[in-house]
Amino acid sequence: MSLTSIWERARERVAGNRLLLAIISGGIVIRLAVYLRGGSLWHDEAALALNVLHHPYLELLGRLDHVQVSPPLFLLLSKAAFELFGHLEYSFRLLPLIAGCVSLILFARLVLRFVPGFFGICAVSLFSFGLYAIDYTVTFKHYASDQLCALLVLYAASHWDKSSAGRRYLLALILPSCLWLSYTSAFTLSGLALVAAISAFVSRDRDRHRQVALGLLIISIAVWAGSVYLGAAQHSIGAKGMMQFWQEGFPGRQVGLWLLRSVLDLFGGATGFIIAPALTFLICLWGFCKFAKSRADSSISALAGGALASAILASFLHIYPFTQGRLSAYFAPLALLLMAKGLDTAYETVKRTGARRLVRGLSVALLIAMAMGLLYSADKLFVRQEVRAIAHSFARQNDTSIPIMLTEQNYLPFILYGGQRLEPRIIRMEKERLSWRNLFGTWFRQGKPDRFWLVVSYWDADYFDETAAEMSTLFDVKQTFQKGETVVVLLERHP
Repeated sequence: MSLTSIWERARERVAGNRLLLAIISGGIVIRLAVYLRGGSLWHDEAALALNVLHHPYLELLGRLDHVQVSPPLFLLLSKAAFELFGHLEYSFRLLPLIAGCVSLILFARLVLRFVPGFFGICAVSLFSFGLYAIDYTVTFKHYASDQLCALLVLYAASHWDKSSAGRRYLLALILPSCLWLSYTSAFTLSGLALVAAISAFVSRDRDRHRQVALGLLIISIAVWAGSVYLGAAQHSIGAKGMMQFWQEGFPGRQVGLWLLRSVLDLFGGATGFIIAPALTFLICLWGFCKFAKSRADSSISALAGGALASAILASFLHIYPFTQGRLSAYFAPLALLLMAKGLDTAYETVKRTGARRLVRGLSVALLIAMAMGLLYSADKLFVRQEVRAIAHSFARQNDTSIPIMLTEQNYLPFILYGGQRLEPRIIRMEKERLSWRNLFGTWFRQGKPDRFWLVVSYWDADYFDETAAEMSTLFDVKQTFQKGETVVVLLERHP
């Protein structure tokens, strides 16, 4: 190899490292900007926040209010952060922010180890600037910690075969504790157990330490899973409200169709390419096969297969739903790694220039779709339902005669920010979304008040124009004010 070629490769590597550093830094900056914006907590965040605020530490290990499920360690750390720092929004979103930023760094290191070059950088870009990836990091839910735990287990699986016996023992004992921070880590831990089993019984050297590590891992997973079940998860599994909410993620009568649709939705959502989920799945499947063929990298395919199989089994047993929205966040690091490997394999396999351009063009199309999605919906990251400002303004009013009518999805944020002073004025509609029938029925049951405030936010906005047309037949709009995506209208009955 000539000195010129060595120099050129070195220059390319330095340029690639600089680009990667810029991508990671940009992703962290965006997350910090949205976090510091400190928008008010929306429905699910408010529901979880009310649990953390009103329950002592030990009660957070029991059944949660408002149909919520969250890992116990996530709740305990969130309560500690609030008691230490105060300020609802910053304290509650601190743990997801830290988990999201650490996950981004770990993911970049992991991907570029297996897929160095253009396609690996594309995967890091999708993880860094994807709209949902950013949103999970600045939302008071456990999705960011789910991703962090998934990456930790993935990291352990990728190093398992080459680790020393002592390191394997340490990982086997400690890593299953992720179950206390992420329920869904049970799936990748199942995949890790499969990796350890293959390492113990298929390796040529028949190292006895590998079999001992496998046994320790299985026992440790069982112990940690048992402790989290007895401590908290039992209150979620079997809860009537939660089971009804999860029902859509459980198999129906047409099992084959349900499974195909669920798998496609999962990989489409996890990679951010929901427009063509079948194509995304095929690319990921190609990457899976490539990993499986390589003895050095087969742990990735074993982990992916074990995690996916255990997630499907959990849905069949009605333990956890197999749906895009709940699992795509958790499977995102693994799916993006498989997709990067699939695209890289396709590029190296085809020899024609046109075909190679097509593969690169597909990667560029993914990046463009990601950038357009971020630009199109960036305002939603910074401007949310500012229920906080609306609730505070109502709480400061001395006039308590005018009731406030809102749907189910606005009720909990109003309770959170308005407190006991505001609660007597609130009339909650029976259904979650706004409709004329829902509005009129609630108004009629409340004694047909002559004047009332109507709060419109989030899903309500999609139905407000249709509702407003019918509403005008009975009510006049007397006053309107808006904060963020939340609009409040004072309605008065026709004389």
